[in-house]
Amino acid sequence: MKIIFYWIFISVILASTAHAEDSDDAMVAVAPDKELCKGSQGHLLPLPVVGSESANFKSMMQMLNMDFGKGCKLNGLLIKGRISSVTFPQVRLAVKLLEAKKNPQAMSTHILWLDSPGGLISEALKIGDLIARHDMEARVTPGSNCYSSCVLIFAAASIRVGIGEVGIHRPFSNEISTLSLSYADYLSKYDALTPVLKNYLSKFGVSPAIVDAMNIVPSDEIRILSTSEMESFGLGFQSVAAREFMKAKTIQVCGQDFHEMERNFYSLIAACSSNQDADESSSKLNTCFDIANKKFPEYGKASMECDEKKKMGAK
Repeated sequence: MKIIFYWIFISVILASTAHAEDSDDAMVAVAPDKELCKGSQGHLLPLPVVGSESANFKSMMQMLNMDFGKGCKLNGLLIKGRISSVTFPQVRLAVKLLEAKKNPQAMSTHILWLDSPGGLISEALKIGDLIARHDMEARVTPGSNCYSSCVLIFAAASIRVGIGEVGIHRPFSNEISTLSLSYADYLSKYDALTPVLKNYLSKFGVSPAIVDAMNIVPSDEIRILSTSEMESFGLGFQSVAAREFMKAKTIQVCGQDFHEMERNFYSLIAACSSNQDADESSSKLNTCFDIANKKFPEYGKASMECDEKKKMGAK
């Protein structure tokens, strides 16, 4: 029975993957934990494109439990390829599976790996809002890239790791039909898109200036953003919006005094670390933590108590 079910499921996956390749759709896959999903070898599992979301969720859960054990947990999801009209439902299914199969042993169970040249803006906006609601971490690994509308998804993540290439250009006009429009009408419709993108990005603490930067790069070219440019646009490691949310939560749960102590604790570490040689950064960082702990001996206990209060409040 297990073998029959597995091959039925694989047939659906292969049909879905073939459809994705034929139509240039992105592949969306979930990442089983290698240690907790016996026999998976940590390989990514592509999600079906066809079928209802509820039926696909049930099939995926059955497959994970039957073939990899009920203790099988997921670490994150991947979007690889061009974002199309079927990508958002797949991502929504993947997030639903992640919620059902959280990995208690992982530091982060909501990782989103991105490797995409972009695609439909309307779908990228929906995906971005979805991953923001689930407080996901976005990663563009070495050898991968996140271009065009993919950057809208990257921007929505609470934590961002952009080691691969992150690039921008003017949104392509294929989402605006030009067949029955004059050039003036086209410009008017395109102009209406700019405030939509700026409003979307600003809620995550990303500067509207990035949209202006996009608009001057032709859609058949790409401007790769440097680390400093990403920081200046608000696309740095932590979302400003997420940081402000956590700050407000810390103050409300643990008090203003604890927040000030925590800020001073990490400011001291940052200042100490900036004075260290790069080749000795690891050992020196430990030294900086020791210095901070001596300066604020009560911080360690207060931090653990604050974390417990936050956990209690989340229940």
